Amino acid sequence: MQPRLALSLGAHAPRFLAQLSPELHKAWSQVRQLRTADEQGSGVVHPVTITGVEKPIAAVALTHPAYRQLNARYRCYGNLEGELAEQALVRDAMAKVGL
Repeated sequence: MQPRLALSLGAHAPRFLAQLSPELHKAWSQVRQLRTADEQGSGVVHPVTITGVEKPIAAVALTHPAYRQLNARYRCYGNLEGELAEQALVRDAMAKVGL
């Protein structure tokens, strides 16, 4: 079984995951807050190539569930904000990889 989607939870995870691929490095290596990813338009990254994974995947930067009530309201994606923005990030990423 091969991965098709990576969900990054919390503000610190994108920088860690940025080490896995050139696309994530370009999109997330400087992300310190999810707001930065939103401003850069890099809440969803696709295609992402990872060594050992046959097909490119999509990656999504999401609010950590432990801080969801405090921080999800600040997310922006397209013309959406808050929970609707995060839901759209996941839906779009899933669509990009055929899920």
